[in-house]
Amino acid sequence: NGNTWEKVPTVGRSADFRFTVRDNKAGGAANDFDDMMVTWDASFGPLQVNSPTGTWISGTTETVTWNVNNTSALTGATNVNILLSSDGGLTFPTTLVANTPNDGTEDITVPSLPAPYCRIKIEPTGNQFFAINEQDFPLDYTVTTTCNQYTSTDPNLPLAIDDNGAGYTQVSFVDVSESVTITDINIGVNITHPWIGDLLIGIQSPTGPPILNMMEPYSPCQNEDANVIAKFDDDGAAFSCNITGDDLTLQSQQDLLSGWNGENSSGQWLIGVGDFGAADIGTLNSWYVEVCVTNEMPLDVNDFAELINLSIAPNPNNGQFNIRFNSSISNDIKLEVFDLRGRMIYNQLLDNTVNGDANIDLGNVQSGLYLVKVSDGLKQSTQKILIN
Repeated sequence: NGNTWEKVPTVGRSADFRFTVRDNKAGGAANDFDDMMVTWDASFGPLQVNSPTGTWISGTTETVTWNVNNTSALTGATNVNILLSSDGGLTFPTTLVANTPNDGTEDITVPSLPAPYCRIKIEPTGNQFFAINEQDFPLDYTVTTTCNQYTSTDPNLPLAIDDNGAGYTQVSFVDVSESVTITDINIGVNITHPWIGDLLIGIQSPTGPPILNMMEPYSPCQNEDANVIAKFDDDGAAFSCNITGDDLTLQSQQDLLSGWNGENSSGQWLIGVGDFGAADIGTLNSWYVEVCVTNEMPLDVNDFAELINLSIAPNPNNGQFNIRFNSSISNDIKLEVFDLRGRMIYNQLLDNTVNGDANIDLGNVQSGLYLVKVSDGLKQSTQKILIN
């Protein structure tokens, strides 16, 4: 949750730290420590990486940008190295540019290192600090996420929450038919209550205990006058006791939803609610379970001719082009077009006939690179097109 890590200050301040070492020798353990003071100077930093924000294609030119924030004036930080991670930021073995001026921008040629989850790291050549971009980005991949919501069909909803209870006094269910291994799951609730500090909210997956708590009474909320109409999502905004508005996306106040990662999604999910304060009552109006599935698709231009003898012309084009194909099976051809953020902007089923020929019109799309995905039900591949 939000208290897991200590934040780096953005104002001038000093802080005392202690490093402690202890051995575990049976019957004779000992320990020692060392103290140090760290001082932050608000006139320097933070170094921040702004890009990339979309898909990188090998062989193309991309511009990496960052906020210098006066860090170039620090000892050993006049120049920086720009590094690439292909494992989501665990390691940075690839140097894109070495010893380049710390001026906030650099054009690089994208290497041929296909990976769905990449990060950029910028580090001074002679100092200890560094910066990493905030989100993974794909290189020669498209990464698309599809989410399905399963709303409770419990006939007892809405449920009045017993006043001043001692635990989970009301329970409701959601049946999830989708059978996938959980990598991302979110919980939506609609609870009206005058004092949200009274509330206990917990979720149990189909595999049974343990229960993950979304909210616990008086921790940290007290007597805030607000309802809970929100989606709990590990990637949401930090939970606020003074919740205002509907359909907010917030982090759980207590347990991370990633605690269910690796489980199967199908079955009956349960929500338990309780009220730990007297003199006011609330209502569980509705709730849902949202299951998200991520698909990682490599971009392999060379597979096109081998798979379905596909040709696209003209390329570059203005959003209008001709597509020809000849699949080895009788299934229809599924055509999809994605932008570099992974958003599908066009889809169509094409009749599979020998030397199939179809004219495609994407309409008024913005200029730039797009990804055309073609599948015959057994094989698929992707080609990039440039729209002027």
